[in-house]
Amino acid sequence: MITRLLDLDAYHLPTGRLHRWRLCTPPTYQLRGGPWPGLCYLPLVVQPPEVTVSVASPSAPARLSVGGVVLANHLWGGPRQWWVEDVATGALVEVALPGRPLTPLLTEYAVAGRRVVERLIEVGGAYSSAQSVFSGVVAADPKQSKIYQIDIEVMGQEELCNIALQSDLDVYKNEDIFGEHEDVRESLKGKSREVALGECVVEPTYRGTRDGRHVYSVNGVRRVHAVEWVSNRGSRYTRVAADPGIGEWTADLASSLLTLGGAKPESLRAKVVGDAPGGEYLATLGQVAGLVLGRAGLPGLPCDLHQVVGLAYAPGDAPTVATVLDSLAASVARGGWYVTHAGSVWLGRLPGFGPAVATYRAGVNCSPAVPSLSAGGNAPARAVALQWGAVPEVDDLADAATAQDQALLATTWRTVRRAAVDVAAAYPLAREVTVETALQRATDAEAEATALLTDRSVVRRTCSLDVYDGAPGLDVGAVIHVTGGALVPGRTCVVLGRESRGRLRRTSLIVSPL
Repeated sequence: MITRLLDLDAYHLPTGRLHRWRLCTPPTYQLRGGPWPGLCYLPLVVQPPEVTVSVASPSAPARLSVGGVVLANHLWGGPRQWWVEDVATGALVEVALPGRPLTPLLTEYAVAGRRVVERLIEVGGAYSSAQSVFSGVVAADPKQSKIYQIDIEVMGQEELCNIALQSDLDVYKNEDIFGEHEDVRESLKGKSREVALGECVVEPTYRGTRDGRHVYSVNGVRRVHAVEWVSNRGSRYTRVAADPGIGEWTADLASSLLTLGGAKPESLRAKVVGDAPGGEYLATLGQVAGLVLGRAGLPGLPCDLHQVVGLAYAPGDAPTVATVLDSLAASVARGGWYVTHAGSVWLGRLPGFGPAVATYRAGVNCSPAVPSLSAGGNAPARAVALQWGAVPEVDDLADAATAQDQALLATTWRTVRRAAVDVAAAYPLAREVTVETALQRATDAEAEATALLTDRSVVRRTCSLDVYDGAPGLDVGAVIHVTGGALVPGRTCVVLGRESRGRLRRTSLIVSPL
């Protein structure tokens, strides 16, 4: 019999200490091994988190929904003293339990924003055999929904990625504007600063005048690795070391400032190379993902994707970490991102976790696999149009602009198309799929367009199966081997979704054969 263990962190207001409450579904679990042999979990979990994780296909990012935790707070006939863990020291702290034992969670603790972890273990099993199936965050302090029941709203750690990429302090202030330009000051005041990630063509932000010259920025106040060129209506300026005159410019890479001589340009564009914290050049997909997660303080797994990418956000856009990750994941075929059970962000190609890590056989440790409701629901693509190299286009190009710059700035996107003639013949309703990417190199775009067509021109059949072990440790993107039902005589599959129904103590997997 499987017991679900719940570790709930809660901040004890009277002492200012972070405590970890150990709860479980009945019957109680007594630690065998671990730091405190003999310590019992409180058997007051009525409903563990009900978690659904899914991706529409191997080409879509994972999305997660979480149902809340329900705890019993009925009159307690058990011991009046219990033990919780001091998270900072690892020591046990004795707490007094009232008649309704979990009332202190309502009256003495702040729980919102704290971690909650669910593990599965066989009754009587050693604690070292417990396996994590969910790691999330409490969305709000507990509520007493009934006199004998406490509800806790829980969210997945993906929600932590919905935070702004820039801090509340990373906004334009009066002192950021040069000279007496009240109109510029008012238009930018309080807006998030512009962001340039990787390599990209941007429309610089006007910051006023200094010493009679016009000043612009391309990455807020953050360092960039290089600025390759600057143009007005497609006609390029000449770079000089100092004191730019008409048609000339200088750059201060440490502050991402451009200074231009002559009249104020009409349609300024600049090629920026790499947000460069500490002077380090970062422009590949994996590097930009690491930069974004690091800036947000989120742990990430290594991302071995080396395509050169670029993303530019104007003042006031205020991108979130999730927005950037979505754009990066969409830039490669079968791209996706997900927060693992261990709480780290994984971004890469699905399947993403190597060889088969588990085997399921119908009647042994799972039900027979059956076609899921989504099977056959996604028609294949007859063609793909991959868009890359985004630039802020210029409507009125100068005659002095080169043919190359005119072609670059006349349209927002460059497009690579691939078609599958056999798919169009077999599926009359097949359509062309258009994908916007952050790619900045033609060679990368050509390769990803071919891989994208290979992926999207295939009908993805999916199956569902109930697994008896709770699928511990299996994240979206994991590879498993399944035998039975619709997958006789056996297939290697990628996990595209999982649903944990805590009250029923049942876990279902959505898988797609590879």
